[in-house]
Amino acid sequence: MPAQKNVEWRRLARADYDRFLDQLAEENLAAAIEFDSDLTDKLTLIRSFPHLYRESSRVEGVREMVIRPNFFLVYRVSPTTIRILNFVHARRDWPNPPRPPARRKKSSKSRPSAPRASMHKTWEGQKNSS
Repeated sequence: MPAQKNVEWRRLARADYDRFLDQLAEENLAAAIEFDSDLTDKLTLIRSFPHLYRESSRVEGVREMVIRPNFFLVYRVSPTTIRILNFVHARRDWPNPPRPPARRKKSSKSRPSAPRASMHKTWEGQKNSS
């Protein structure tokens, strides 16, 4: 059997994974335990076979390990270490960072801004009067 490599998590990747697992545990503890067990099994496997999972087609020099159909880890292999770079849900447009919300352009006319609650009441009133 090949020599096993150490596994190191990038701090943000570990924080993302822990946050996800905590949220899952709040909804379904058994599912969280099973998910974590699946990941642990796969990490044990790549310690000996780091090139088992596919090279990323998105970022050169990294690999993607699918944990479940919608979740994967991004990792980089070095001579002695496997470095976990990111924990990703498939809906995220990885590696592209999320875009900040679009800002509205301020119009040249100044108009008072209504509080959100009154805007909602106004919309509800219009909807009900139709």
